[in-house]
Amino acid sequence: MSVIEWRNGNDFITTTSKVNIHLNILIFLLVSYAYVPSIRVTPTTIQIQPLKLVKLHRVLREKNFNDPMSFALVEIRDEANKPLYARDFRSLRTTFTQILREGIQINKTRYRYLHHSMSQVKEKQFWLLDSRYSLENVLCWMGNFDNERVVAKHAARIAQCFTSTEPSIQVNKYDFPR
Repeated sequence: MSVIEWRNGNDFITTTSKVNIHLNILIFLLVSYAYVPSIRVTPTTIQIQPLKLVKLHRVLREKNFNDPMSFALVEIRDEANKPLYARDFRSLRTTFTQILREGIQINKTRYRYLHHSMSQVKEKQFWLLDSRYSLENVLCWMGNFDNERVVAKHAARIAQCFTSTEPSIQVNKYDFPR
């Protein structure tokens, strides 16, 4: 049996079997990906989709929000699952207004609009959050963006929290002098 080296960041992990390699890959997937509820909004319906496997971001990894099932990913598409164009959004104005103001209820859980990443704007996707969490508390946890006076910059700073990332080290704010 040959020795296999698998590079993980700057570390080398030496394994002697294929089982160890598969186990390492499985562990990586468990800490980097999660299943979340998925919703498709079309011009005529709001469709509940199967759970969707997504790469985690800072907000989904936060333990204060219980688990990834507290979030829902919304995609805006047509009935054939093709992207909508700007001309199509006029017919969806009342639907979007209702979703942004009231959220979407799935069984006994009401999800309300949270935010999006910059790439999700292009893909016409956004995140909803379980209504048992306060939007103000979540935004406060993400950081203080009060210094950003330009609306687009303010939105971009918040959107960075929703960019897919890999877990990294935790740094305590008291570890560094001011």
